[in-house]
Amino acid sequence: MHITTVQKARVQLLMHHPFFASIVMSTPQVERKDIWLAATDAKSIFINSDACEQLTVDEMKFIWAHEALHIMLQHVPMML
Repeated sequence: MHITTVQKARVQLLMHHPFFASIVMSTPQVERKDIWLAATDAKSIFINSDACEQLTVDEMKFIWAHEALHIMLQHVPMML
């Protein structure tokens, strides 16, 4: 069984940064090929897993935390 960079990053985020992980784990993840890496509408986290697999695990952990902060700080409504 192959564990992807995206999956490894989620597990490491859970172990090392549980606050961010709680947001990421409670938000549905939706695969989208029409975005560069990741995005959120505050209801879901959209991810291009093909693009994200080119990142390191640490880079992907940053992406997860970044999207979690958009949700937590309510940046999405301000961007609309």
